Amino acid sequence: DSLPKTPKSPKKLSKDALENSVSYECTDSIYFDFKDKTAVLFQNAKTGYDDMNLEADYIEINFGKNEMYASGIATDSGHVHGTPIFTQADSKYRAQEIKYNFTTKKGKITKVITSEGEGYIHGKYVKKIDEKTSFIANGQYTTCDLDCPHYQIKFNKAKAIQNDKIVTGVAYLSFGEIPTFLAIPFGYFPMQKGRASGLVMPTFGISANRGFYFENIGYYLGISDNFDLTLLADIYTRGSWALKAKSNYVFRYKYKG
Repeated sequence: DSLPKTPKSPKKLSKDALENSVSYECTDSIYFDFKDKTAVLFQNAKTGYDDMNLEADYIEINFGKNEMYASGIATDSGHVHGTPIFTQADSKYRAQEIKYNFTTKKGKITKVITSEGEGYIHGKYVKKIDEKTSFIANGQYTTCDLDCPHYQIKFNKAKAIQNDKIVTGVAYLSFGEIPTFLAIPFGYFPMQKGRASGLVMPTFGISANRGFYFENIGYYLGISDNFDLTLLADIYTRGSWALKAKSNYVFRYKYKG
């Protein structure tokens, strides 16, 4: 009551201020460094911002730079547990390390596995430039859900657009870590939900009469709601081969075949 009354001035927000709040929690401990404006979370850590959520055993948040880093924690035996799981909109990534900027919504992900459509993308390095677009280096695409897939299409670089497509440079078919002679100058994999044209992954094995083989490698054409076409080929190392075509047609309440 002893200070002179002064008009209240409106509060000003920093130009770097976030539009929404950042939530975070963990089961072990949280370390705050108020000088550097950082918080470090240990064990079963979770953080969220807008439509982004992250889980890991180690999360470091820099509130001054609006950045976040996440990784797993190594045990005395060298085993790493609690590796990051990053979720944004319909995308989910499992990775070794993640760096993310809340303001630009850009990030870098190391050794990542994510699902797109009916397949899975593995990448040694992934650069996320917005909510839907990512660039991938030293990656592979497969429909096998294992961390070490039985078969894959490998590529040096690719661009992935969520729920749209994946475009790669030179790509080749590989089984395990064994490359094959089946290569393409570039790859295009539609990722739309529902019916879409795309590559049909082959089965492989060995026959006593025909040798090592790839069966049912080809392409599916989703032509319309009433008609589709699948073109397939078989290749055997002892010289045999086959070409096949298969289609389905349907007209509701009338006929199908």
